[in-house]
Amino acid sequence: MRTRPGRGQTRATRLTRGACSGWWGALVLLVAGTGAFAADASAPQLHIEQIGSTWVDARNNYAETARFQVRASCPAGEPGTPPCSGLDGAVEITEAGSNVYNGRHGATGLPMRVDLRGGRAQFTLRSLAALPAAGAARPAPARIVARLGPASAQMTVAQWVDADGDGRIDWLARRIERVLAAGRRSAIAPLRETLDAVTRWRQSPDADCGRVIPEHPTEVGVGPVCRNAAGQNTHRLNTDNQLAATLLHEARHVWVYRNPGRAGLPRIYGPGRVLNEQAVRAHEIDAEAFARRYRDALH
Repeated sequence: MRTRPGRGQTRATRLTRGACSGWWGALVLLVAGTGAFAADASAPQLHIEQIGSTWVDARNNYAETARFQVRASCPAGEPGTPPCSGLDGAVEITEAGSNVYNGRHGATGLPMRVDLRGGRAQFTLRSLAALPAAGAARPAPARIVARLGPASAQMTVAQWVDADGDGRIDWLARRIERVLAAGRRSAIAPLRETLDAVTRWRQSPDADCGRVIPEHPTEVGVGPVCRNAAGQNTHRLNTDNQLAATLLHEARHVWVYRNPGRAGLPRIYGPGRVLNEQAVRAHEIDAEAFARRYRDALH
């Protein structure tokens, strides 16, 4: 098991407020679940929504990328109500209560402005949320807010999505698949042979960095989180090729299991299935040395 190195779709909540020239009706806002209710039915509204699913942008540190649309609209009024105007203009997009869109490592930096044309505008956001809160499997959703004058709308944007529903976080899957593909076509024979010994990888949320699956000893588990001494998640950005190192460390365990005796290591279990602690340490040292030796070949 490798521990620390060195050793979808979104839900929108609509907020409404008068935004048309000269017509600011009295407004009472009640937010509950995904709805909002205004006392003034003629008040114009600002809406924000995600277009399609979140995808992974490998060119920007495997950022989670999503397209959004913001639009301004005025509900149908009573007969004789003056037409709504002022639906074009610059909409400010900000983040509230989170720090996902901070402009770092390929993420989008907020705030930003987008221009409405015909009451509509589209924009793209990229995020690289690094760590979930303690005890959580994923980082909390980010909250983005759109404002046009006194009108505003907000929505939450999920992080670490599994858009294809295969039980694996998409950015982690894309990174690992790239590492596996690079290793299996490498000119370095020990690298190819070791990775070919792995029959499957699984996401391992309960492991720090990675582990071998005991009930499936030819499979490896890799977690989305692997903290270094500074508390940073090295797997999210593959810092110092630590995600590659984790995969190689666990793959080495699999290779040793499938090739008993070739590595010259003692058996982990002695007579009577008694665990040999010294042998466990020897296997860990061997796996980490292999990972350190070849991780940069998978950069």
